[in-house]
Amino acid sequence: MIRRLIILLLIVGCAALKEATTYTTAAKFNIGMTEQEFIKQNPSITKENDWQRWEKVINSPESTTYFEYESITTFVFHKVDEEERTTHGLPIPNPRQKYIFAFNNDTLFAVYHGKLNDNSKIEIDYSKYPNSKPE
Repeated sequence: MIRRLIILLLIVGCAALKEATTYTTAAKFNIGMTEQEFIKQNPSITKENDWQRWEKVINSPESTTYFEYESITTFVFHKVDEEERTTHGLPIPNPRQKYIFAFNNDTLFAVYHGKLNDNSKIEIDYSKYPNSKPE
């Protein structure tokens, strides 16, 4: 009985040590900016890379949406070889983060985090992004 209690305390105690992870978008944006400014400030929209993918969806002549998908990888047993300039380890991909940039009449009006057309889609906390929202 005491052994089970100790195991339970270890599990609960270790679970409390993990901090909540907050993800943020890598895109640069300001509410009210035009679509061309958004593309100019985020050149990764037109480039291919392994950690970020963009999709453009034209909903109507007035409404355009950009989706940013980020893949974040954690390495376990990570070791950097300085001489060969390589890294060794076991890559574990984390869940993809999805950000939605909504434009209406060529103007960015909102940024969402979550799935589109789902209750989990919530507008982001603009206070984490300095100068992103006009006062």
